[in-house]
Amino acid sequence: MGDIDESTDAIRSNTGGTDEMTSSEPLLDSEEIPHDKPPQRNPWADDPPTFTPQKPRRNIWKPLAIALALLVAASGGWYMFVFVKTPGYAFKQIKKAYDTHDVELFNQYVDADAFCQQTVDDYLTWVDQNDLAGTATDLWSELGKTIAQSMIQTMKPQMVADMKKNLLNSVEDTDATFASSTFSLKNDIVSLANPKCFINETPIAAVKSGKVTTLTFTAYDSRYSQNLKIDLLLRDTGRHLQVVRMANFAEWLNSINKAEQALVDLRNQQEKTNMENTIDVATCQWEWNSWASYIDMTISTSIKNLGSKSIDKYGLTLTFSDSSGKKITDVDFGRNSLIKAKSSLAVTSDLSFNLNDSDDKKVFDSMKKDGNTFTVNYSYIHFTDATEYKLHKKFE
Repeated sequence: MGDIDESTDAIRSNTGGTDEMTSSEPLLDSEEIPHDKPPQRNPWADDPPTFTPQKPRRNIWKPLAIALALLVAASGGWYMFVFVKTPGYAFKQIKKAYDTHDVELFNQYVDADAFCQQTVDDYLTWVDQNDLAGTATDLWSELGKTIAQSMIQTMKPQMVADMKKNLLNSVEDTDATFASSTFSLKNDIVSLANPKCFINETPIAAVKSGKVTTLTFTAYDSRYSQNLKIDLLLRDTGRHLQVVRMANFAEWLNSINKAEQALVDLRNQQEKTNMENTIDVATCQWEWNSWASYIDMTISTSIKNLGSKSIDKYGLTLTFSDSSGKKITDVDFGRNSLIKAKSSLAVTSDLSFNLNDSDDKKVFDSMKKDGNTFTVNYSYIHFTDATEYKLHKKFE
């Protein structure tokens, strides 16, 4: 209580030491209060105001924020679990790998081991089932089919390894070029099966069966002026799709082979016409000499250059036939000889027959009887100006 008394004393000392309040203005006496004015009416006395309670204002931003968050989450889920497992996304990544030369990214979306193994298997099976004799890249006609079959198992691992190496090099090498519009069996397998050849094409169908998707599209081949159908198999790795095989590789090779043959036939028909209009072969004459059971026959003819350019070499054979049109034999008359324009060259060719050999005697008798019946088969005509006409082989 001592503190309170001290505070009170301090206040009293500040007010003059008394308990009374003072004012600078005197109070009005009661008679000075005006009584002639009517009392003021309370405007709310008869009609008190009413107050409607206000509802709390809703925060519209909260549900919008929640909806946006759900949309973002759904979009992320769709991207992670749906879009990344589409063929379009896989091909986008493969193209990115080629553009950036990223081998690691390429391997994520192309199973190089499975792809190369299956491609080589399909290729060797196709070669074994098709007659490629006479093509520029035909090894089987030289080795023989039996030898080739025995070598396949030895060759296959190296072919797979070489293909994988070239496939990955095509991604890594900035100078590697692939004509996306030209396919030919003269190229190596990588050039035929490399995804880079058709990475920019638009798929026309996608069929999913379990974890495997077959993606179908066409690639226009300017060499044959046709669309080639391609089926790629992609498997679901759990995170994305991965190319593992060209499912119709054999069918694709057949399409190329057939188109190539048609192209070569068309080109050779024109070349044959050119050669027929350039070289003329006169009627053949022959004479023979007999020694006991052997007969030597000399066939003579004249080769005329009908053209306006000099010829320095040519290849042609005469196919002799009997009266029924059956072939008797072929005689080579090709030469490395100069034949000037509008000039002729006399040529001869020799044949020998062993009359003790029934086949030889049969040929001789047929030649003696029907030797003037022959057709000319041209292979090439080369001119001194380095131009030429020639018959083409497939995949040159």
